[in-house]
Amino acid sequence: MTPTVLAFAATAALGWSLCDLSRRFLAARMTAWALVFWVTVGALPLLSLWALARGEGDFEPAGYLLPGLASLALNVAA
Repeated sequence: MTPTVLAFAATAALGWSLCDLSRRFLAARMTAWALVFWVTVGALPLLSLWALARGEGDFEPAGYLLPGLASLALNVAA
């Protein structure tokens, strides 16, 4: 493995750990519905920047509606 791959893996692990810590912190302070909403909304800027960096600006909301709602339903059910 190259140092770049190891750095990326370590950064991703740290990011997920911080996300989990913040989720646990917020779970004690708000309802489950509000937590699902804010965690989902909080991911949007990062995902938007990622899509722009990859040049995927031709987002089609109609094509994403069903998978997006399914993902939201799974998050709420969990």
